[in-house]
Amino acid sequence: MNDVRHRAVLAPVSLATTCLVVALAGCGGDRLAAPQLRSDATLAATLVRLPDGSVSVHAVARNTGNVAIYLSYAEYCNSIGMRVRGPQGDIRRSDPCGPVIIPLCVAPEPLRPGQRVERSFVFDGRQYGDTCNSLHPIPPGSYEVVAGFTWSAVAGGPRTSLARSLEFDWPPP
Repeated sequence: MNDVRHRAVLAPVSLATTCLVVALAGCGGDRLAAPQLRSDATLAATLVRLPDGSVSVHAVARNTGNVAIYLSYAEYCNSIGMRVRGPQGDIRRSDPCGPVIIPLCVAPEPLRPGQRVERSFVFDGRQYGDTCNSLHPIPPGSYEVVAGFTWSAVAGGPRTSLARSLEFDWPPP
C-alpha cells in the first residue's frame, strides 16, 4: 500500500514537472521569433579616364540593412563626399578668395532598405594655390579620389563612415 501512495504522489508531481518543461520549452513550430533589425550600408565607386584626360568618378551608397538609415551631408548638401589627394595632401578645388557658399541644406530623408544615393564627380587636373584666382595644373604624380559616405542607425546617433579610394596618375598616360 505504501508503494501505491508514493506513486500517487509522484504522478501529479511528474505531470506538473512535464507541463512546466513543455510550457518553458514551447512547441517547436509555434514559436514566433522577433525580427532581427539590422542597419548596414555599402559604398561602391568607379573611376574612368575621360578623352580629355580628366577623371570621372561615380559613387553609389546603398542601404543593405532591413531598417532605414540616416544620412549625413558630406559637402554642399551631398550625401557622398569627394576629395582629391596627392603627394602633398588634399588638392584645393575652390578659390581661396572666392565667395564662401554655405548652402541651406534640408535634412535628407532616411534611406529605406534597398534605396541608394549616387554622386558623380569630374576632376580636370587643376588646383587652386594660396593666392586669389591661382588655378594651375597639378604636378605629375600619383593621386587618388576619395569617396566618403557617413550614416547612422538612429537620427543623431553614432555615425558609421565608409570610404573608397581610387588611384590615378597625372598626367594621363
